[in-house]
Amino acid sequence: SYNYASEKQELKEKIISNPDYIKSLLVQGEKGQTQISESKEEIINLRIVKIRAFFQRNFYAIYTIWLAGMVILIIRFILGFIYCRRLKTYQLEILPDEIYSAITKLSEKIGLTRKVEAFFSPLAKGPVTLGTLKPIVLFPFTAFTGLSSREIEAIIAHELAHIMRNDYLFNIIQTIIEILFFYNPAVWIISS
Repeated sequence: SYNYASEKQELKEKIISNPDYIKSLLVQGEKGQTQISESKEEIINLRIVKIRAFFQRNFYAIYTIWLAGMVILIIRFILGFIYCRRLKTYQLEILPDEIYSAITKLSEKIGLTRKVEAFFSPLAKGPVTLGTLKPIVLFPFTAFTGLSSREIEAIIAHELAHIMRNDYLFNIIQTIIEILFFYNPAVWIISS
C-alpha cells in the first residue's frame, strides 16, 4: 500500500507538472504498448495502475464478500465441532475385550503414550478418530463384521496412526487456513 501510494503521488505530480503527460501515455497505450519508459529506471505499467484502481474503488465490496465467506465457513467450523462433540457422547457402547486389548497392544507397539478410548457409535459411518489430548476412536456397529483378525488390526492401526500424527489438530489448523484464505483456489487444491 505504501509503495502504491508513493507511485500514485509521483504519477499525480507528473500529470500536474505536464498536462500532456497522460495524453502521451494513453496514445502510446492504444498502440499496444502497456509500458512506457521515460528513462531506464522509470517504468509505468498502465495495466497495473488500472487493476490497483479497480481494487481501491471496490475495496468495500471485496471486503464484504470476504467477510461473508469467512462467517459462513466459521459457522460451518463451529457446527462441525458441535457434531464431533455429539459423536463423542451420544449412545456410545463399549467394545468387546478382544478388540480393546488389540488397541492397547497396537498402541504400545507403535509407542503411543496417550490413553486411547474406543467405542461403538450409532452415528459413526466409518471408523473415526477425534481429539488430540484425549483421543477417542469410534467404530460403527458393523465395523468388524466378517473381518479377519488381521483386517481388524489394520483398521485399528490406521486409526492409531491418525493419533500418532496428530491429524485431528492439523485438520483444525488446515480448516482455519481454509477459512482465512477461502478465496484462493490453491488453498482448496492443496487441502484436497
